[in-house]
Amino acid sequence: MNRAQRTIVSLFLAVALIVQILELAGASLRSAAFLHNPLIVVSTALAISLLAFRRGEVARQFLVGAALSTALMIVLLMGGNGLGSSSIVAVLGFWCSSILVSGHRAAKANGADRLAELDRALVIVALPLAVPLTSLALWLSGQVLEQTYDNYFYAFDGLLPIPAARVLAQFCAIHPWAWSAATLVYNGFLLVICAFVVFHWGANGRMSAQVLCRWVIASVLGYGLYFWLPGVGPEVAFYGIPEPHFDSLPSPNQVQLTLADGFGLQPRNAMPSLHATWAFLIALMSLRMGFWVRVFGVFYAMATVIATLGLREHYLIDLVVAVPLTVAVHGMAGLLEQTEETKAQLLSALGGATMTAAWLLIIRYGTASLRHAPEVASLLVLATLAASAWLISRGEAEYRQMVGIKLDERVKAAIA
Repeated sequence: MNRAQRTIVSLFLAVALIVQILELAGASLRSAAFLHNPLIVVSTALAISLLAFRRGEVARQFLVGAALSTALMIVLLMGGNGLGSSSIVAVLGFWCSSILVSGHRAAKANGADRLAELDRALVIVALPLAVPLTSLALWLSGQVLEQTYDNYFYAFDGLLPIPAARVLAQFCAIHPWAWSAATLVYNGFLLVICAFVVFHWGANGRMSAQVLCRWVIASVLGYGLYFWLPGVGPEVAFYGIPEPHFDSLPSPNQVQLTLADGFGLQPRNAMPSLHATWAFLIALMSLRMGFWVRVFGVFYAMATVIATLGLREHYLIDLVVAVPLTVAVHGMAGLLEQTEETKAQLLSALGGATMTAAWLLIIRYGTASLRHAPEVASLLVLATLAASAWLISRGEAEYRQMVGIKLDERVKAAIA
């Protein structure tokens, strides 16, 4: 990591640690934020730990992890926890093992190697520990925000010629295999992020910071926007839980453009779709890797789009706004990664941020007017996608050029 990346990740991790300490100080272990989503936390910790195993240290790291997991399970059982919850949390011993092994290697290393090992340990710590922080943000959104803009999102989707969200929702509701596949894709995003971080470790020792830094920036911006234009999503606002009511859905063209309420403590996490944003960022980062990784990155992004709509978690406009947000995050992270002037990355950051802000204003204040000219809504969507593609192509071309220049300089230095 460079200094800027290390600072961003460290600040994010510090906030997560503070939140966890406050939770532990003010409540019992059962109600701590770390255990609000135990399966997500544990699966993420286990994934990053196993993927981070080095070939020469698999046996040692596995034995240390098994010993720590066993000790943790015994402590939890003695404390009165059930066997099921104890066994899930006990897997965190492997996570601790990965941190200890990386710390041990850092203590033995010198100079740049020590810093690289500390960065590796920072990545291993940051991914699982960030889950409670994001869970807290979602919980706060339900506590603080009473009214939502779901009617506006639903109405804007109705302006588009193809009801993609409804078609995919009905398809997944009719076909159980499609629902299961969509659920797997939707809930596995952190595991995919872990895999891509480790892939970048293999391709380039410090490129993992690029993935992690983008994830942190996207999370901070995305969760902030949840409080700016809150929405609970179509599943809660329109379809009904647990059984969807497709026949009784209101017409998007006739729904009243008023703030909605009555959703209780449901998280306000609809606009924009962070699942789509993270998937789009993974697809962009995969462009810098091998052919099959690029294929997987594009496939995963497409699968995430289908899953978010099929599971009725998001409106189509949520995914549209996620595109310029992705461009902005990719450009911001690119500025942090380069030591030289990067005009294309700056343009991507500013252009993506401007389009994201413009969309939030259009949805809030322009949906009523667009009902009289729905074709304009389609043109705005197409223009956003085209502009985003152009900004990304410029940024990636600049990135490849700068990487090529640095490589040539290293070759010339080696020859000299």
